[in-house]
Amino acid sequence: MDGWPDEAVDRLVGLSSRLTGLEALFLGDVVMEESEISWMDQSDLAPVLRAYPGLRELGVRGGKELEFPVVRHEGLRTLRFETGGLPAQVTRNVAASDLPSLECLELWLGDEYYGCDTTLEDLRPLLTGERLPSLRHLGLQNSEFQDEIAAAVAHAPVVARLGELGHHNPPLPDEGGFEEEDILLLSEELDGRRPWLQWGRTPSLRHVLRAAEVTGRSPQEIGERLARLGHDVHVPPALEVRDGGLLEAVPRSHESTGAAKILAVVSRTGRSPAEVAARLRELDVEIPDLVYPARRPAPTPPPPRPGAPDGGGCPGASSDRGGERNARGVPEACGPHDGRS
Repeated sequence: MDGWPDEAVDRLVGLSSRLTGLEALFLGDVVMEESEISWMDQSDLAPVLRAYPGLRELGVRGGKELEFPVVRHEGLRTLRFETGGLPAQVTRNVAASDLPSLECLELWLGDEYYGCDTTLEDLRPLLTGERLPSLRHLGLQNSEFQDEIAAAVAHAPVVARLGELGHHNPPLPDEGGFEEEDILLLSEELDGRRPWLQWGRTPSLRHVLRAAEVTGRSPQEIGERLARLGHDVHVPPALEVRDGGLLEAVPRSHESTGAAKILAVVSRTGRSPAEVAARLRELDVEIPDLVYPARRPAPTPPPPRPGAPDGGGCPGASSDRGGERNARGVPEACGPHDGRS
């Protein structure tokens, strides 16, 4: 996705003379099946704020290359950053910006592994109550130091004028406690170590199927357990581990898919279009009402071996290749000779 955030910002700025009534904007509306939040690039947001003085809401998903210089914007009321790792410079610049109308601020701080170098000291200017005079909702969430944030917020002056405080930690299971494999299910690489699943975002079906394969459970059991751990995910009742290759055609499990994506699955899995279509229907995926061929695609031929001839003749028959020859002077690679001259 290199380059697209800058292009998007440039196009938005270029359209500002036509979009004079634009009040709400969200950059990076990409779901987890399409891209992990920690992989998503962003851009410098200052040109957007300058181009749209009437903007009231700005949401951003993704933190790589994200820039938010110190700005003044009189109309902005909601500012939300959803990131896998929020850069400290962005946090400091938000706190230093002149945003007199800002009522709602949410910062998904994320993980050091994905670029979060924001510290509690970077957040303190937001907690003193001296900045952002209209602030009524403050969300400081999805961080590795949530306990420290909670302790600092408990006595922060800003709390006195807040109507809502966002402090999200994944909930514990309601009953029965943790299971031994929960730590695996909550890790993105299913290895029991960070990076962890992003709180507040639905796990992908790929994660569910990989977890089912690793643990030996059914995808439905994985979905139920993730829901108990605070990560709701819709798992089709008929979904099986063998369906992993189909997920390219189903970016969102509850939405319809197109013929082009079905053909991509055909190419990737070696199944026929009819087989792919039939299985998608079993998974309650809406597909185009077409006649799908039952013939499977021809297998891709293996690449030629190094040193093999380009075609025709007998491998090794060229005398300058030094092939092994029998007593009659015939290359061994040609197989047995019938003795005729």
